[in-house]
Amino acid sequence: MNGILQGNRIADVLIYLKQAIERAGYDEREIKQISKCLLEDLLDLPYVEIHLNPQRTISESQILQLHRKVKRLLAREPLQYVLGYTWFLNLKFQVSPSVLIPRPETEELVLGVIERLKGKSEGSVIDLGTGSGCIAIALKDQLPNWHVTALDLSAEALEVAALNAQLNEKEIAFSQMDIFHLSEWNMEYDAVVSNPPYVLNRDRFEMQQQVLQHEPHMALFVADDDPLIFYRAITRWSAGHLLAGGVLAFEVHEQFAHEVAALLSEYGFQATIQRDLQDKNRFVFGTR
Repeated sequence: MNGILQGNRIADVLIYLKQAIERAGYDEREIKQISKCLLEDLLDLPYVEIHLNPQRTISESQILQLHRKVKRLLAREPLQYVLGYTWFLNLKFQVSPSVLIPRPETEELVLGVIERLKGKSEGSVIDLGTGSGCIAIALKDQLPNWHVTALDLSAEALEVAALNAQLNEKEIAFSQMDIFHLSEWNMEYDAVVSNPPYVLNRDRFEMQQQVLQHEPHMALFVADDDPLIFYRAITRWSAGHLLAGGVLAFEVHEQFAHEVAALLSEYGFQATIQRDLQDKNRFVFGTR
């Protein structure tokens, strides 16, 4: 039953996890982080308490749970899918292969939007291509008096997003909508936010296998010959549906930040490019 696990103490489990996760090709830093997350989830305890009690034992049922999760990790399934959740701006989000795993850069996008809206006590914001709902729900958390709408083409993603709104006790108006049919959506907003697909098809084979094999391609990739297709559709629609003083906010491919900024300028926005914490041109903000 235990495989290479030689005992049921925390100390034994840590040795087992290091050996097993190494076989999946993770480096030392990743092994420590994955082990920490697996044990915190398994024991429902902070890691400092786990670390300080290496002789603590775990049950046979917990060992079986751990084996099942390690087996999925060895198949290069992302840790967040193995756990079934992740954290985004201190909020817990359930995730599945129906939605992209929220990234730290997208947290920066949300914070940039909040910074630009902080002078308004209330208003309306729409998140286009909501996926897990992380952007919309985090905005609602920080802007409780604002009305937040979130659209996505995927019914499966909207199910996950609605569940996350319920779990985080945030009221979000979700609807199924194709970004390329936004002309059918006639509401006006104080802010439009989107993290659309922006990875070029030609770059897919340079990506990590756990991303390529498990995360939804529809939410990741864009055609090589028209990488701005989503930005063009959203900007065109936003030009007629953003209220005076409104904010348009995009997460973008670093190679196309200047092109996206130029696109916004064509539609009458004052565009600015903002770098992420990795010093990459990651966000474009437009104001009216």
